Amino acid sequence: MDDNSKADIESQIQDVYTNPENPHHAGYLKGEQAAKDHMASLFKAAYGGPDEQQLTPPSVPASANNSSPPAAAGELPADTTPDDCQVCEQHLKAMWRADYEKNQAAAFRTRDFIFDQTDKADLVIFDRVMDSPLGNSATLVELWAKKADQIPAGNIPAVDISDVPYQKRIEMADAVAAFFLGGPAQGRLADNQLLRQVREAVGDDQLLINHAAKLHRKIFGK
Repeated sequence: MDDNSKADIESQIQDVYTNPENPHHAGYLKGEQAAKDHMASLFKAAYGGPDEQQLTPPSVPASANNSSPPAAAGELPADTTPDDCQVCEQHLKAMWRADYEKNQAAAFRTRDFIFDQTDKADLVIFDRVMDSPLGNSATLVELWAKKADQIPAGNIPAVDISDVPYQKRIEMADAVAAFFLGGPAQGRLADNQLLRQVREAVGDDQLLINHAAKLHRKIFGK
């Protein structure tokens, strides 16, 4: 299977998880066999087949990203719909299987490289991205995991881009977008869904371009 076919199937899986309009969404959340069979066929096509546990939607405590009041003693919770974080985690576990912890650690390494916790501007971008739907995007986490071996190892000192003209910073930002988000970036407004989501989440192109230009220097040294 080529990467495009696998990505299409993974998109179908994610749509069942998260899209209430998907005809299999409600059945999946209820654990109905027809929906589970449909998901099993998708997992088999993408990953060779899941085990039964990976097709069972988890229950969520009423206090976790859930507006329903706690259930009284002896009553069932009013809502057991998985929250976005659990959906993301379940998707990644099904995809990575035995490599889940290793790939999760790799993704976190890339995340911490992208967002320098000592840089105030980085923290602003980090908070905005993590507070958006991207904060629970399995696609984004998967990309981070794949890039962990391609970023410099160790602590990278802060870089200065004050000498870089703004137009050059845009070019550097495009290169970084292509590096981290996949596919060639054709200009600052690249037709890349993840890039559009990042821009929408941050809401400040200049802030994002400066951030990406600094990453370019950290990765490529220029």
